Amino acid sequence: MEKSLEKDLIGKYGIKRFEVNAYGKRINELDFSNAQQGKNFRTTIDLEIQIYAQKNISPAHVAIIFSLEGVFATITAWILLSQILNLNNILGCGFILAGVLISQLLPEMETTKYKQ
Repeated sequence: MEKSLEKDLIGKYGIKRFEVNAYGKRINELDFSNAQQGKNFRTTIDLEIQIYAQKNISPAHVAIIFSLEGVFATITAWILLSQILNLNNILGCGFILAGVLISQLLPEMETTKYKQ
């Protein structure tokens, strides 16, 4: 998608041309055109999924799913785009996964402990 829309997404450079004297001092402005900012492109499937999840899943599970967004984005970039992951990326994913697992497993372990 990005490749087909690249011309619109990038925008255009502005230009300013001046007439200068032998010392490089600007004498006269010859040409001027404003830069044009590239256009935004958005997909809304993620928003639709998010709205569905918020309506139909418990708040705790929604929070966990949303906290894993960075992990999903990193793994997707690694698989689909062949992005090279550095140590910070891998550690970040590991910490997020560990935090999610601990937040889910600790309460389960405590309730199992009290049942015995």
